[in-house]
Amino acid sequence: MGTSIKCLSAVGVGAPIVALFIGAPTALAATGDSSPATGTLSTQQTPDLGVAVSAGGHDLLTTADSTATTTGPSLAIAFNNSTATANGTGNIVLAGNNGTASATGDFNNVAAFNNGIAQVNGGSRNNVLAVGDSSTAVVNGGSNNVVAELCGGSKVTAQSDQILTSSPCLE
Repeated sequence: MGTSIKCLSAVGVGAPIVALFIGAPTALAATGDSSPATGTLSTQQTPDLGVAVSAGGHDLLTTADSTATTTGPSLAIAFNNSTATANGTGNIVLAGNNGTASATGDFNNVAAFNNGIAQVNGGSRNNVLAVGDSSTAVVNGGSNNVVAELCGGSKVTAQSDQILTSSPCLE
């Protein structure tokens, strides 16, 4: 019973993101008009969004240019030419718009967007975010950290219990 609860809570966090990229085009296509079809039949071509989802060591969805992989009871979601890797227990990893995000260890939340790189290399209960312009946020073995890097910022730590931020474009 404990395993299914962990899986449901991890999937519950990523489900809105997956629904946004997969469910939205379907919802937009449904017009609700129940009248019989007349005229010429045409097909609408939809763009390949490049979405990948992996949970609990299973690749659930892979399209186009994104990659998501997991080992253990973790969740990884990537979209638009991105890579998300979650190894360990309870990690949630998101990557989008050419981002690269990865986590090893337990119960880490890692996200990278818009050419950002975010990593947790061991450790637990870290929250790491990198957004834009090759920002890099890395935790090497520390625990209980919050690291947020924006617009070209870069922080690397091997310590624990820290809050680290950088945003050169806002200074």
